[in-house]
Amino acid sequence: MKKTDEKTVLLVVDDDPMVQFLAEESLQSCGFEIHVAGNGEDALRQFQTCRAQLVLMDVMMPGMNGFDCCRKLREVPGGENVPVLLMTGMDDVNSIEQAYEVGATDFAIKPINWLILEHRIRYVLRACELVKDLQQSEARLEHAQRIAQLGSWEYTPQTNWLWGSREFYRILELEGDETTLFAFKKVLPRVVKPDRNKLFGELRKILSGEHCHFEFEFGMLRGDRRVRKLSILGRVRKNRNMLRISGTIHDITEQRLLEQTLRENEARQTYLANHDPLTGLPNRLMFHSCLEHALGLAARQKRKTALMFLDLNNFKSINDSLGHEAGDKVLIEVAERLRKVLRQTDTVARLGGDEFVVLLEQNDTLKQASIVAEKIINHFQVPLQVQNQDIKLSTSLGIAIYPDDSADADGLMHCADVAMYRAKKTGLGRYFFYNEIAKQDEVKRIIEPTELAIALAEGQFELLFQPIIDLQNNGWVGAKVRLHWNHPQHGALKKKDFYPQVERSLEMEAVERWMLEQVMAKLPALVGSDRLEYVAIDISMRRFYQQELLDRVITAGKGGEVTRYQLQFDVREEILMVDVERASQRVHSLWRNGIHVALADFGAGSSCLGKLKDMPLRALKIDQSYIQQLEQSPTSLKLCEAIIAAGHCLGFDVVAQGIETTAQCELLRDAGCQRAEGDALVAELTGDALIAELTTRMRRVNENG
Repeated sequence: MKKTDEKTVLLVVDDDPMVQFLAEESLQSCGFEIHVAGNGEDALRQFQTCRAQLVLMDVMMPGMNGFDCCRKLREVPGGENVPVLLMTGMDDVNSIEQAYEVGATDFAIKPINWLILEHRIRYVLRACELVKDLQQSEARLEHAQRIAQLGSWEYTPQTNWLWGSREFYRILELEGDETTLFAFKKVLPRVVKPDRNKLFGELRKILSGEHCHFEFEFGMLRGDRRVRKLSILGRVRKNRNMLRISGTIHDITEQRLLEQTLRENEARQTYLANHDPLTGLPNRLMFHSCLEHALGLAARQKRKTALMFLDLNNFKSINDSLGHEAGDKVLIEVAERLRKVLRQTDTVARLGGDEFVVLLEQNDTLKQASIVAEKIINHFQVPLQVQNQDIKLSTSLGIAIYPDDSADADGLMHCADVAMYRAKKTGLGRYFFYNEIAKQDEVKRIIEPTELAIALAEGQFELLFQPIIDLQNNGWVGAKVRLHWNHPQHGALKKKDFYPQVERSLEMEAVERWMLEQVMAKLPALVGSDRLEYVAIDISMRRFYQQELLDRVITAGKGGEVTRYQLQFDVREEILMVDVERASQRVHSLWRNGIHVALADFGAGSSCLGKLKDMPLRALKIDQSYIQQLEQSPTSLKLCEAIIAAGHCLGFDVVAQGIETTAQCELLRDAGCQRAEGDALVAELTGDALIAELTTRMRRVNENG
């Protein structure tokens, strides 16, 4: 867009002074800036400096005539597109044709009507500006088509005339002068055979006028011997008796390849999200979806469905003795054997670790489920070949029936899990149905309050000690106290089975006092030089704030029974977070009096590390829920790594609770975790057994020098 105060520059070239005068007078008054040249040579020189926007040139001039000057002007930089209006007294056709041949934009016949000439000049300037805009638009369109690999075309069957954009010819690898349909004879042989007949059929329908709009894809072999995927989109128009077919051709090869890649990636992600990467079996997520669907179908058909929980017996010993790689091979072989035993309509999945589940649809009787369970158990009697060794493996199965045992997926899973644990207690290589006997396993967790006082009086409680391991050298650095109840009717009960009832009872204080007394009695033999660094015991909120607790430990220390910092209180998150200021004061008080405090089950509650940084805690103990998911969940591993890093930053030891597999231990060691406790490392021992083991270890060290 020109500025409104800029004048259009005209160069008038004529050897007649009168013409020069008239042109200058008439055109300057019309708002043009006029430059005058008397001959062709002068005109070429002045054009270099004035950069005229239009040249008004006489044809007949001495020396270089107007035709030659116009031809040379087109060769001058900037003169290629400037409009040239030739003035001539010759009105023959040959002169006019010659003017256009040398590049003239228009011509005017002398004598010149100067009043009309102004309008003619403005018209030529406006037309040239429109042509320039059109050329720019075409250039932008061509650039866009080249980027998009999109060509446009038009074909007129009556005249057999074909027009196409540059990209159209590039895509089809045709020469730009091939403007008839016969050019397609070069294209059709390169269309891949499966698409060739389809393309012929579409072309016949288009030429016959059957299609008003059309779109189809085909593959074409390019010169580089690669197949390109092309898409043609167009429409057919009738104008009187003239048929015009126009449209676009699009090279969609990259688009289709990208779509295929995206589909493959999506399918892969979906597979990984729903399958166990080791065995290829459905994982917990996919199995739960299958179970929900199966139960919905069973409900509509009023049929039963069986769910089996499988657990490999002594799998941990295989991992420990032969290594994690051998354990993986065992799991793969187990998955393959289960596939062979089951019908195609049944579903088997791996939940994690050595736990598998089987869904038996259309299972109307307990006998049918029993037959499948016996087949599975019998298949496990054949040893597995791993690392050139025969490995004997057995499994325990728990079976729950829909809708007899539960009417929903989660409930059925729970019932099968309970039945599986009952099977393990009954004996290895057994299966068990969730029935009234299994339900009694849950009922027995309900403890009568009076039984706690009796247990204390009759010595039914027992303390076991689980060694805490240094993950860097596998040494025993501490021990965690575990409370067990040898119940006269229910047998051996772990703390998790009955302690909720203890915490709600009046006997809680008495139980914790008894625990502390037993630990204090064992401390001198357990902790010291060449033995353990400390013993950890769980403390409830009520006992944590009792002064009598602190006084009891201080008295023992003064009496020489206990050395400072041999005892560690493990407290849950809520104890420290309910009243942070009060808790901090208590932790400091205990620390000053030689008692360490550790934050147990970290991550299960709502601890804030910012509030813990000023407490002299000995350790953070990572909650078992994170540890259990380490092998299956990258997120759990990252969370553990973050907890470990944060604990070290604050100067705390970090202890992993509830290690169940060697793989978990290796992952935690690689993540920088210092210490760990769990059944996969060392089993729980009685106090006397632990003392004896420590004595034996110390003797071996002394003997080895």
